[in-house]
Amino acid sequence: MYQAAAGWGRQRDSDSAWRNARLLEASVTSPKTRNWFLRASVGYSNTPINTGYTYDYTQLMLEAFMTF
Repeated sequence: MYQAAAGWGRQRDSDSAWRNARLLEASVTSPKTRNWFLRASVGYSNTPINTGYTYDYTQLMLEAFMTF
């Protein structure tokens, strides 16, 4: 299974004007084999902070699941 999401918005604090904020996420899940399946996800966030800079981060997540 494949899944993707994207977001765009505006963010503001009491000391500054409105600024863009972004979010991207994608994941893929393997077919279930016996009682196991895997999922890999990646995410990116771009969030303005009140000092005029933008806080960017990227996250990679690998998961293994066992059903019972």
